[in-house]
Amino acid sequence: MGNPSKFYFVVEKKSAKDYFKHFLNIAQKKGGSVKMYGDKRYEIAMHSMTYYFHTDAYEQLPNCVVYGLGGVATPNEKIEDDFLKFCFDACAELDPVFAVAGGGIGVYEYGPAWCGVEHYRNPYLLCLEPLKDKEGYDATSLYKVFINNPATLKKIDEIKRVLPLKELIKLLNRYCNKVSIGKKGSATVLKKVFPGDRNFVSLRFYLAKEIRKRGVTIEEGTAEERAKEIGIR
Repeated sequence: MGNPSKFYFVVEKKSAKDYFKHFLNIAQKKGGSVKMYGDKRYEIAMHSMTYYFHTDAYEQLPNCVVYGLGGVATPNEKIEDDFLKFCFDACAELDPVFAVAGGGIGVYEYGPAWCGVEHYRNPYLLCLEPLKDKEGYDATSLYKVFINNPATLKKIDEIKRVLPLKELIKLLNRYCNKVSIGKKGSATVLKKVFPGDRNFVSLRFYLAKEIRKRGVTIEEGTAEERAKEIGIR
């Protein structure tokens, strides 16, 4: 995408401090060098890049805290892939409320469907693409207009009736590079790129195609439009 890598994850406020410490421990276990440079602000060096980890830069939610890890420069493909693998592992271990990782998150036109990593406690959220909020995409708007949106949850109920969880997990494993299913049913996905294109858009295309076959109507989103442009069938 040509934008610095970013990783947002949202956790319950009551356990936020534990998540914060746990994340820093994960970064160190994965070979990152962690340095404090302010209250709840850390510099993490890994993959030949410097990232900043903090919570105070975001609008916070009533019962949740938004944490963010952001790069300071546009990475090459190898560094971006290493970053996404790290984010995948962190999500699988932390099991936050939800998380997204990739380039351009929260800016321009890119939403979760374009990200390399997504994590949800409700795996069926991977079947739908959120509408863009008037301010674009960021973790707080996603929580408000997608994760807890009554229309989203109603559509998920429709999908569940035709696509059992076991079948959804099979599809995720088929169309992602890596999938982790948590003990309580959460899902973390590390998505595939289409040859010659670094946008991680194919998953929503394939899932929507399968769900429509089963009789559920799903609106076409920007990821599906992009998938068709680059020739995904």
